[in-house]
Amino acid sequence: MTELPDAVRAVHGPYRAVFELMFNGLGVELVDLPVHEGDTPSSLRDADAWIVTGSPASVFDDLGWIRTAEELVREAVRIEAPLVGICFGHQLVAQALGGCVERSAGGWALGAKVYDTVEPLPWFPEGNSRSTILAAHQDQVVRAPTDAAVWSTSSYCPIAGMTIGDRMWTLQGHPDFTPAMVAALGESERDHYGGGVVDQAIASLDQPLSNADVARAIIRFIGTP
Repeated sequence: MTELPDAVRAVHGPYRAVFELMFNGLGVELVDLPVHEGDTPSSLRDADAWIVTGSPASVFDDLGWIRTAEELVREAVRIEAPLVGICFGHQLVAQALGGCVERSAGGWALGAKVYDTVEPLPWFPEGNSRSTILAAHQDQVVRAPTDAAVWSTSSYCPIAGMTIGDRMWTLQGHPDFTPAMVAALGESERDHYGGGVVDQAIASLDQPLSNADVARAIIRFIGTP
């Protein structure tokens, strides 16, 4: 996990608390390993599964910890350790495995976004061909790795979710975020995102979200042999 901007932390606390809220009642025990601070697991077999979270950084930033994180992704593939990539994590997986991530020509995606399932997944709810998940990103995957299958797409982000083999699953959206977090992020960074983007994002926040469905799906994914 990396860390959230101060305005977002003020809503629900640090990133670990955000994921504890997301997985509330699902029997998940979380261990925070801040790779951006130099902390790495001694073995990827030390946990049942790994989540690569969102981050304020871009995956193509010249930062040593990002290279370390890429190595961990490749090791997860090698030993078939279950791994879920969310937002930055989705992009990191793509880049680590030979895909390409770039700034979106469409600018920032902020607020509730609709995603279409183009490849059914056994751990995602049956009949769930469309999901609504919060987004906060300007970068996106523009070329998936050779071995990846795209399972989720949207009009603004064609590669919005991937699977690599049976044990790696990624999502561009933020099922861990809440409307209050996105509102705080937008208002605190209005000049950065642009007032029109923020206003549109805040107007979208009353839509029903698929956060609970995704949280349960992550648990099922981890348990899928």
